[in-house]
Amino acid sequence: MLWHYTARETLDAIAAHGYLEPAPSSLLLGRPAVWFTDTRQEPGTQKARRALGLDHDWHYTEDRTTACIEVVQKVNDDPIFLWSNVAFEYPGAWAFTDAALGARPDTWWLAFTPIKLWNFQPEKDIK
Repeated sequence: MLWHYTARETLDAIAAHGYLEPAPSSLLLGRPAVWFTDTRQEPGTQKARRALGLDHDWHYTEDRTTACIEVVQKVNDDPIFLWSNVAFEYPGAWAFTDAALGARPDTWWLAFTPIKLWNFQPEKDIK
């Protein structure tokens, strides 16, 4: 099971589209990605922000952890990669995330293509 954290304000757009779209990631030098975690934290908490490595991210003004979407992968879906299998392509990013207080990069996953949300219903699927 994977979870995607986002700002609550983005839920209507996600529900209307039905996909999680890759967005430019400063950690990946601007390469678009969708980020996930395999360890769920309570949305909107300091613990969630730290575990996701967002406690120190000065690029965003909104809290991107106020909503948590459960993501179901099906066999033929586009791949989602474990961060540690991709991180070697971004050595500075790995050192940065590994040194961040409370960050849990060992629980991070990412995709470089849109991820379909199967039967996504915000009122039911948002934790």
